[in-house]
Amino acid sequence: MTDKLELLIVEDNVAEAIWAQAEAAKVGLRNFLVAQDLDQALTYLEKEPKYLVSDLFFPAGNINVQPYIERFLPIYEAFQNRRFKEIKEESPVYRAVSVCAEVFGVTPEEYVEKVMAKLNTHQVILKSARDAVHKRQDYERFEKFQEVMNNVRNGTKLPLGISLTEKAKEKGIPNIIVTSTYHHSDEFEAVRELVPHYYDQVIGEGDQKRKNWEAGIEHVLRLERNK
Repeated sequence: MTDKLELLIVEDNVAEAIWAQAEAAKVGLRNFLVAQDLDQALTYLEKEPKYLVSDLFFPAGNINVQPYIERFLPIYEAFQNRRFKEIKEESPVYRAVSVCAEVFGVTPEEYVEKVMAKLNTHQVILKSARDAVHKRQDYERFEKFQEVMNNVRNGTKLPLGISLTEKAKEKGIPNIIVTSTYHHSDEFEAVRELVPHYYDQVIGEGDQKRKNWEAGIEHVLRLERNK
């Protein structure tokens, strides 16, 4: 076995890390390490592994996350403003909901949630009403995105794989992001321009379901061969 670290795998999910190691072994890699957080990953990166495959979202460990919050929070805020635009003028839908709400003696918001929603209103109409009364395009998705924003603000879930692969690139280490977060999800799409290469497919079925580590490892091996 060579003393040279051949592969650094960054993955905080134990089952996924085992799958990644199995795929590495299949292609003949024997000397590899697994990091579960950014602190470990940066330490192992100093060993200058031959290849790096990394998840997109993983913990920071003992590292101060503030610099990463300051980097990524404005990106997510800009995406939020672009993706979920405010509706500044009252629309015909808002006025119609307001009239109905007045008849029932409730607010427009209450009318949508307590009357329309309980009447099994068609989802397209219900969505339009929610957007109108909350004055925000795609309000339901906007509300879900607030959890993503809170995670970024608190530093509890950051796309640290981006910073790690950038450091690997500086060292000339072939690298790839392997994730189960779909690239059109708001969580990933907000930073997708910073991730030039990735695999986001989930493969297998049942207990065999996993991230596409095979494709990721083949990718970095191919980069090395094409140098």
